[in-house]
Amino acid sequence: MSGIFSAVIIVLILSLLIVVHELGHFWMARKRGVRVHEFAVGMGPVIFSRQKKLDDGTDGTRYTIRVLPIGGFCALGEDTESDEPDSIMNASKTSRFLIFAAGSAMNLLLGLLISFILVAPVKQIVIPTLTGVSPGSSFSEHAAFGSGFTFEKIDGHRVLVYEDITLLLEIAKGREIYITGKTASGERVSVFGRFERRDIEGVFRYGINFDRNPDPTLLDKSKLAVSTAANYCRLVWLSLGEIISGRVGADALAGPVGLGGIVNDIVTEDEISVFSKVWSILNLMTLVSLNLGIFNLLPLPALDGGRIILIAVEAVRRKPIPAKYEGWIHGAGFAAFLGLMVFVFYNDIVRLVSG
Repeated sequence: MSGIFSAVIIVLILSLLIVVHELGHFWMARKRGVRVHEFAVGMGPVIFSRQKKLDDGTDGTRYTIRVLPIGGFCALGEDTESDEPDSIMNASKTSRFLIFAAGSAMNLLLGLLISFILVAPVKQIVIPTLTGVSPGSSFSEHAAFGSGFTFEKIDGHRVLVYEDITLLLEIAKGREIYITGKTASGERVSVFGRFERRDIEGVFRYGINFDRNPDPTLLDKSKLAVSTAANYCRLVWLSLGEIISGRVGADALAGPVGLGGIVNDIVTEDEISVFSKVWSILNLMTLVSLNLGIFNLLPLPALDGGRIILIAVEAVRRKPIPAKYEGWIHGAGFAAFLGLMVFVFYNDIVRLVSG
């Protein structure tokens, strides 16, 4: 029963994020005077449809609800040539750029909003400043890491929130790296070494303890919300870098089934309260929303980023790319994207069965 409940939650989350994304395209298209042929909630056969005539007698946007509650779409007719002045293919490059970027912008804004909601009730904030180092840890071998040391960068990556420290150390596991920061006296130092988990009193850990801000102001919470959102966005690039470098295999990619497994783990955890479960699911929703926003801006065919790149190419060529060629490019990209989805679903199922 918990599996069904978890599946419903993940479908609702993904559907909401997709509809919000498509709303961004829809809103910006309307603002820029571009015709929207259809705005749909859900996929598959239509179960509800509404369409009004415009003042000039032409058909307005068709609003539909479809039988499968999975996402939705905003049909702009972007891969077909048209003589209509309000067609997106006849819109200015600026209008098309704004329309295609608006979907990701909405996901980023939603992720930031949820991040603010999650941070609002926080009573204290853990900060990336050390209060001490356990004897025997790899950090205890360097005098700089005393009480009051504040982490700034690990392996060239800025520490935005204290959780970054463990994440970046895990990514760099097995390699010698630089850690930069400021000591309690304000001196900026850079330490080179291999920092790893060690057996400290029977537990493998880094052996570093962090200070806390016991009475955060609204400004402190706002900074934390923005930093957390920025950090989740950065995870996309860090993950891609790990896969491209070969340090992490492509089989680490997770899709809806993998997300469903995470939600199921949260739902079935007996030792945490309902409030904590809701908080964890909202935190996951923040991560997915921000990742969706960034992923769609990647310069790949069939994604919004791919369409934006073609607009840039058009600007350089000083003439539009024929719609049929643009359609072929996005068609090939969509086929590759479907192949990636099959691969991701396969990985999810393998992990689910083997786990």
